[in-house]
Amino acid sequence: MIRRKKPLLSLLLAFVLVLSLAAPALAAEGMVAINETNFPDAVFRSYVARNFDTNKDNKLSAAERNAVVEIDVINGASGETPIATLDGIAFFPNLKILRCVFNDLTTLDLSRNTALTELHCAYNSLTSLDLSKNTALEILYCGGNNLLSLDMSKNTALKDLWCGWNLLTSLELGNNTVLKSLDCGNNMLKSLDVSRNTALTELTCNNNQLTSLDLSKNTALKTLDGMQNVYNVIVGPDRTFDLSVLPGGLDVSRTTDWSGGSVSGNILTVDAGASEVTYTYNTGSDYPLTVTLKITVAEHPDGDVILRMYNPGNGKHHYTNGVQEANTLIAGGWKYEGIGWIAPKEGAPIYRVYNPGNDNHLYTMDAAERDNLVAGGWVYEGILCYSAGTDGVPLYRVFNPYVTLNPHHYTDSLEECEFLKSNGWIVEGISWYGLSK
Repeated sequence: MIRRKKPLLSLLLAFVLVLSLAAPALAAEGMVAINETNFPDAVFRSYVARNFDTNKDNKLSAAERNAVVEIDVINGASGETPIATLDGIAFFPNLKILRCVFNDLTTLDLSRNTALTELHCAYNSLTSLDLSKNTALEILYCGGNNLLSLDMSKNTALKDLWCGWNLLTSLELGNNTVLKSLDCGNNMLKSLDVSRNTALTELTCNNNQLTSLDLSKNTALKTLDGMQNVYNVIVGPDRTFDLSVLPGGLDVSRTTDWSGGSVSGNILTVDAGASEVTYTYNTGSDYPLTVTLKITVAEHPDGDVILRMYNPGNGKHHYTNGVQEANTLIAGGWKYEGIGWIAPKEGAPIYRVYNPGNDNHLYTMDAAERDNLVAGGWVYEGILCYSAGTDGVPLYRVFNPYVTLNPHHYTDSLEECEFLKSNGWIVEGISWYGLSK
């Protein structure tokens, strides 16, 4: 019996030894070193050490971290170094208020900061912002960034939102029923649904691309700044435009005070010489919406107008002489950038080919290049336009070696060409020539 107990006793002693060796590690659990690994940004790291390391041991205990409820790293002083990343902020689980305005943040991960109630991250360089884990959030100021879309569907406690001066084409607020103040001005919104935001008292949506707005459910609304909403419209030589193309469900019967054009049914006819058309839209409330349609007439006495479009979602440029195609792209979220160039009615053809695999277009005068691309799976879409003689306006072709999506760009601006070259683009030369605008 004694011999049988020895192995058991040895095993018990070994277990005790393991526990004793593990004791320091268990005691240190929750300690976070204030170093470059945990806090990569030197400015933020210094702020953390200065404000939260109470015993100055260059470490943060669980108690020290749990005590942090507010972080204020607004960069407002002249000469200050802006913060590039707030990595390490996840170590503060009880954080309620974060102010990080006027920095150089390109990303912001707050998924571990679930107690957050206020976020002030305006004037950074954010292109996206995921706050789906921050369900306690009540105040969000994220204006002055580069956000393309914003989904607040998980933030049902939200009361105050400023997301102006971004690049928003989409704003989801359907679940924000207690939202009282919304400022989404100076974006690229073509529609805005606030029908479920019945607590809304203040709304600013000016300088978007809204053509209609329904406020019939917003009976608590006290102020509206919806002036100067501008939407680009392309018309052909007949100067007509089908209003049913406009996004947001324009109801022509709710429009009045047309200026710069006349309406019959859904067809707008632009007055000769008019560069814009304005109208007033009945929002179903005491606050009407004023809309400006900025008009481009795709007509030139000597040639075809080539329209230049830009997709802010993926950085693509597109060129077309089709009025309907241009208006469809604009309605789909593309930005109209103006007339790319004027092409002659005849001359050497410029071919348009399309890659259905990555949604790229390429334009070339080289029939061999066209045929090689088609053999590789591209689709030949026909002749875009024609090239003028070499005494015309040169169109430069530049190539971005760092991307695979739409790496080519075409421009008649030598200044733009040189700017792209200074940023790593490769100038491939003159592709063709256009006429003077």
